[in-house]
Amino acid sequence: MTEVPPPSEDTSAAGPRYEQRYCAFVDVLGFTELLKKFGTHDKYTELRNILFAIHSPRASPFEKPFAGSDLRAQSISDAVCISTAASAPGLLHLMSALQFSTLDVLSEGVLVRGAVVKDYLYHAPGIVFGQALVRAYLLESKIVKYPRVMLTSDVVKDSETYAANAPYTEAFKGRVTQADDGPYFLDYFWEIRGIMERGDMNGGEILDRYQAMAYLIQDNLREAFDVPAYFEKWQWIANYWNRTAAALGLIPIEGPGIVPPKEPGQTA
Repeated sequence: MTEVPPPSEDTSAAGPRYEQRYCAFVDVLGFTELLKKFGTHDKYTELRNILFAIHSPRASPFEKPFAGSDLRAQSISDAVCISTAASAPGLLHLMSALQFSTLDVLSEGVLVRGAVVKDYLYHAPGIVFGQALVRAYLLESKIVKYPRVMLTSDVVKDSETYAANAPYTEAFKGRVTQADDGPYFLDYFWEIRGIMERGDMNGGEILDRYQAMAYLIQDNLREAFDVPAYFEKWQWIANYWNRTAAALGLIPIEGPGIVPPKEPGQTA
């Protein structure tokens, strides 16, 4: 995984203020187990790179510049607070950054969980506080439960409003879905759907990456059999994969409680 440089200093003209912003709190799941797995002297760089991917989020290189998004990130141990301006570019940049950071660490067999809210926040280099951070943290720790990034209903409503107006209609399309248990969450496999629907032959390398991810999810699912609390998180990811990626023709995943895709392909 490519190392990502630390976030840059604030460059907005007005500077930090206590204002309404989109705010995400994202936490690495099973961090204690990661320390055991990657914490040896010769493997600590892998853990460092995983944390870099979370603490220094990157957006899709294929999307247009997010002018005025004002993305800022603050490390908090094994978690990160990411915020942007309360605007269409801000929400789009945040969604893209969360999607690609999530996929970066999922490619390393690591799960994250988070929540996105819109509320008042002060976010300057080295310091962040406010009602937005409190709400996002409480949702992540008390409500989200599974390895997904929840979006509150008002954030989803904003995304629908932005999508109803050019030039953001296509940019917001398909980024949000709703879980069976209620919460809306960021659909971080939306990229697969776009590639398959467009028949994009240039997306082959990206699809290969996702296929490898299917095998990794399958392996982690098997390794978690003896730890029910950990297994249910990989089980959720596996079912999410089968409903989205595998339903489009990519490799499906099998296991206890795993619902097969409607159009099964080759078994992982």
